[in-house]
Amino acid sequence: MIDPESLFLHYDLPVGSIAQEPIEPRDAARLLVVRRATGSVSHHVFGDLPQLLNPGDLVVLNTTRVLPARLAGIREQTGGHWHGLFVKLLPDGFWEMLGHSGGHIAPGEWLAVEPGPLRLQLKGRTEKGRWVVAAEPPDDAFAWLERCGQVPLPPYIRKGMARSEDIPRYQTLHARDSGSIAAPTAGLHFTPRVFEALSARGIGTCEVCLHVGPGTFQPLPRDNPMA
Repeated sequence: MIDPESLFLHYDLPVGSIAQEPIEPRDAARLLVVRRATGSVSHHVFGDLPQLLNPGDLVVLNTTRVLPARLAGIREQTGGHWHGLFVKLLPDGFWEMLGHSGGHIAPGEWLAVEPGPLRLQLKGRTEKGRWVVAAEPPDDAFAWLERCGQVPLPPYIRKGMARSEDIPRYQTLHARDSGSIAAPTAGLHFTPRVFEALSARGIGTCEVCLHVGPGTFQPLPRDNPMA
């Protein structure tokens, strides 16, 4: 039964309406504009953004870079398959990860990441139920991800199965600071042409770095969806 308070969040979304490939060029993506003062709605493409803003406005760009955070491997004890998602590096050098396997998996198990030679040992769980993992060899976590990881596409895009061409496509053009495990999707549609038009219209830009974490994957709580 659907919670009455979350009824407004439910709608039909046909699978065929979910794009499986990004549009080219990036700034050809559709843009919906709602004017808060009047409530009017208009339809545009992202390339129209400079004309929709006013001279003197400021566009804030997120410089975060998406890590190749998705890992896959074999459980050394059983030979079963395992899939995981790097979340963050913990202060003690351990990794925090999300992970799943076809069978019960327990602390102490070793996972052989493909391609090797990276191995991971499950040490325990955090308060939120995520895995605490020790890497062997205990080298730089980001370097291991760049070597062994895959683009962390969301499950509704090709069931999360990434391809080599997704590596540049799942980054903004201004990505610089590694740390996100999902793309800051609003920024994916900026192009050099849009930046040039913003500058020509007297619209400024500034930068922040805000890494996208696992919260973007979490379902809304049924008892309080607005929390």
